[in-house]
Amino acid sequence: MGGWFWLFSLIVGLYPALKSFRGCTLQVKEGHIKSVRFYGDFFGNGELSELESTMAGLPLEPELEDALGRLDVDYYMNEITASDLYELLERVHI
Repeated sequence: MGGWFWLFSLIVGLYPALKSFRGCTLQVKEGHIKSVRFYGDFFGNGELSELESTMAGLPLEPELEDALGRLDVDYYMNEITASDLYELLERVHI
C-alpha cells in the first residue's frame, strides 16, 4: 500500500484543487466503475455516499469525463470540479 499512497499523494500535490482529498479507493470491473470511495474534508452540501453510488457503473474510458460533467460534483465536494475529479481518477487508475 505504501507505493499506492505515495502515488496518490503525488497526484494530489500536483493539483491544488484536490487538497481536500485524503484518499480514494476505486474498483473497476470490465472497464466500468464497480465501486468508488472518497476520503477527505470536502465540506460539500450533499452526502458523499450519494455521489459514490451514482458513479458505480460509469465507464472509465472514454465517457467518464462526460458522465462526471453531468453530475454536480461541486455540490458534494466543495470547490472540486468534474474535471478535477476526472484528472484524479484517470491518474489513480494507471
